[in-house]
Amino acid sequence: MVPASASSTPQPSHTSLSRSSTTFSKSPVGIAQERVQQLSNHFSRANTMASVPKDDGPVNLDADIPDIHHQLPPLPATLPKRHERFIHCIPPTGSTTRKYSVFLAGTIEMGKAIQWQRHMLHFLQDLPIAVYNPRRGSWNKASTDEELTRNFHTQVVWEKVNLARASVICFFFDHPTKSPVTMMELGEWAASNKVVVCCNSKFWKAKNVHIQCAYHGIPCVETFEELVPLVRAKLRSKGLMLDKQGDRTDDPAKEDPTKLPDVSILERRCPVDIERLKAIEQTLAFQDPEYPDEEPYVEH
Repeated sequence: MVPASASSTPQPSHTSLSRSSTTFSKSPVGIAQERVQQLSNHFSRANTMASVPKDDGPVNLDADIPDIHHQLPPLPATLPKRHERFIHCIPPTGSTTRKYSVFLAGTIEMGKAIQWQRHMLHFLQDLPIAVYNPRRGSWNKASTDEELTRNFHTQVVWEKVNLARASVICFFFDHPTKSPVTMMELGEWAASNKVVVCCNSKFWKAKNVHIQCAYHGIPCVETFEELVPLVRAKLRSKGLMLDKQGDRTDDPAKEDPTKLPDVSILERRCPVDIERLKAIEQTLAFQDPEYPDEEPYVEH
């Protein structure tokens, strides 16, 4: 028989927490003291491990995120041919300009959002335009503070420059997410007359988004399938004309009207009664009868 001290059975490197390891020949007080010591040792190790900073490394923003809520339609069996002048721009590199362009200003959430940007690219690649996509390939959270600050500033400036440059800004709200930056950017650009929005009613702040769109006359739909033709129609409303070959033309006589949706679809609005909102707004107007000269300040 092999002595217990020479046993080849691996021994645990830590004190077991199982009650079966307690020796019942001891007094109840001794048992309790031993149990307290076991728990104390266990939590001491746990706290030590928790205090070690974790290096998560680069965050892959291009990872495939399961579309468990079926927000994206299947891609067509045959994708449209990529136009030779179509260009896809991502940070931090500089952006190549085209006369007409689209900024994909929607949910990213550090790679937790579905890949709606990639999906949209497939439906726009037949156009002679630039698409500005802020969803960069990766984000290294393990950088030094200085590097992280520099990367963050570069990302924000890249987005602001191309939001201003874009002919059309396309917002897609991934409804299981919070999307605070997307909501902020919608507020910033709502009055620009170059915005289209997809915000499903399941989004946690959908009512706020819908009211914002209603106030500014922004085309707004519930599904990605409806969003694609909105983007293309908005480009047409900005002046993009395509000939029979799908190339850009500035001659109305050469335009093929079948290449882009009619701009009438831009009349699609959120399910918000704008007249009701305006009626409420009127009830909030108040003139102080004692000081009729106190008109509200208006920025000139």
